[in-house]
Amino acid sequence: MAISRGRLIYNLSIIVISLVLAIILYPSTIAGFLILVCTIGVFMTLDRMFPWSKKNAMKFCIPIVVIFMLIVAVSVIMTY
Repeated sequence: MAISRGRLIYNLSIIVISLVLAIILYPSTIAGFLILVCTIGVFMTLDRMFPWSKKNAMKFCIPIVVIFMLIVAVSVIMTY
């Protein structure tokens, strides 16, 4: 499923705003939450940008899931 131009701009603006706020508010727990929001937004945008097919789904999905879990783990560790 392709993403429309307006939806892509909306997703990217939410990602950039949450990343900037996370950098500004870094030592707080809100910054950890904003980093998590940014990470989920990136992966949801990537999911919509690239068309899925049965051949390349696993080649693309496995590294994305591994990177997502690493970033979530790091953001959880940063909050404590």
